[in-house]
Amino acid sequence: MKYRHSFALALVATFACDEGPRANPVRDALAGAPIVAGGGTSVAFRFPAGNRATTKLYRLPDLEEVAWRFESGGGNIATVVGFAIDEDLVYSLSDGNRLVALDLGSGRTRILDSMVAMAAVGLTGTPHFIRLDGSVASIERRALQRWNTTFDSLPTQIWGGARQRLIALFDGDRRRLLVTSEGQPPIEQPLPQGQLAMARWGDIAAVATDSGIVVLNPVDPGARAFAKIPGATRVAFSPSAHRMYVGVGTRLLTLERFDLIVIDSLNLPGPIDDIRFDQLGLLAMLRPAGTDSVWIVDIVGGEITGAVPTQWGPDLPVIAYDGTLITRSGDRIVATLAATLGEAAELEGSSDRWSVAAWDPRRPALELATEVETTAERPLGQRLYVQVSSTHNADWAIDFAQNLRRADIEASVLPPGPGEELYRVVLGPYPTRDEAERTAQKLGLPFWIYSADSTGAPDSTSLQQD
Repeated sequence: MKYRHSFALALVATFACDEGPRANPVRDALAGAPIVAGGGTSVAFRFPAGNRATTKLYRLPDLEEVAWRFESGGGNIATVVGFAIDEDLVYSLSDGNRLVALDLGSGRTRILDSMVAMAAVGLTGTPHFIRLDGSVASIERRALQRWNTTFDSLPTQIWGGARQRLIALFDGDRRRLLVTSEGQPPIEQPLPQGQLAMARWGDIAAVATDSGIVVLNPVDPGARAFAKIPGATRVAFSPSAHRMYVGVGTRLLTLERFDLIVIDSLNLPGPIDDIRFDQLGLLAMLRPAGTDSVWIVDIVGGEITGAVPTQWGPDLPVIAYDGTLITRSGDRIVATLAATLGEAAELEGSSDRWSVAAWDPRRPALELATEVETTAERPLGQRLYVQVSSTHNADWAIDFAQNLRRADIEASVLPPGPGEELYRVVLGPYPTRDEAERTAQKLGLPFWIYSADSTGAPDSTSLQQD
């Protein structure tokens, strides 16, 4: 079978030996954009939900497409799981149960696991996931870590918490919250019926019940508090989790997290079904009950600034780091300036999945190339490897390669090439990309397909030890 990765711009993995700057079209396209809170340029990624093979990047607020296409790797993307900003990786889950990592530095993807039922990425950037058989795993330092934990049934929802914890909600007759981490016994506690909100760090949760808000610590079942607010239907934490926002009939209440005192109340045109915040907690989006629109609330000013038509989904509407509101309305994607509600741009095609980020693209070495046919023989002087790990520590790389060889996997270590600092643990080389991928998919390990210039790179055997 042939696989064609069609994109206008592709990574050229060989580097010139001269001292001139390397081309980087993403960096150049975003050079004039302002730096926002989060340490980068406010951008949006568009992941394909159809047969299109590439992920697109847009500069905000004008939805200007950057002339660089990223691989999607996993086919139709069902969910964008999260962004590991420290590693420049975006994780997504395809409708074929494949967990996919997109490396923003190279534009390449790799399939981490093809039997994933659900996944989550917390603020630490570590992906946790549950496989179809109930087993649990995570990706740490770009390596697959299988846990001893196995669930008898799949949870309703999961979150990634601090200290590499996985938090799972189980609904049903025996509703409960379970926290697990590798090597530690699970912590379980019963939950009342009602909508559950989880703080970003997974250190506090709240349930909206008919009589009020139950506040709990996921890792300490004995630490519970209660705020008596009859008729509460929705609860949400601010991004910092210092405040809670509660929907009660036609009011939005603001509570201090620690003393649970109501400090503000906002009258609404009607009841709400959901609450979602921007990245900094300055604006809130309220979903009016039974309508395809959102109310925009200025949290600082304590007022509704307007309404915007949109469908409500897991990815959109969202307010990006620069204050751009991205909505889905019919077959249109619309970018609106949240501060003024002035429409900035729109695109067609509403079935794709979207994710926003504050991204600094200065690191990737993205260079111009032509469309490539991956089944073609490699160019003269180029070698294709299956890369299973990369590290700055030579001793760690050598040790990992030795362990793989003890398991009858012929691994070696590629030393850093010109301008690099990473030691790569690889298999190969292989004559074609298809052959490399077929070999890699049998490993049960996360992998990249890495190409090296045999005319300039050091010999990989120089770091092998027996």
